[in-house]
Amino acid sequence: MGHLDQAEEDATRLVQPDTFLEPFALRTLGFARQDEGLLARAVERFEALGLLWHASRTWAVSGAPLS
Repeated sequence: MGHLDQAEEDATRLVQPDTFLEPFALRTLGFARQDEGLLARAVERFEALGLLWHASRTWAVSGAPLS
C-alpha cells in the first residue's frame, strides 16, 4: 500500500456507525494500526451486512486467528 498515513486519515473520517463504509474503514484502520480489535469489529460489521467474503478475507489477510 505504501500510503498508510493517508489511508488512516481517510478511514478515520469514514468510520460512521451503521453505514456501508464502516467495516471497510475499520479494516483499513486495523491494518494501519495493526490493531486486532479494530479488525474484529470490521469482521462483525461485515457479517452483520451479509458481506461474508469480506469478513473471511479480513482474517485471512491479517493472519489473525478466526474468532
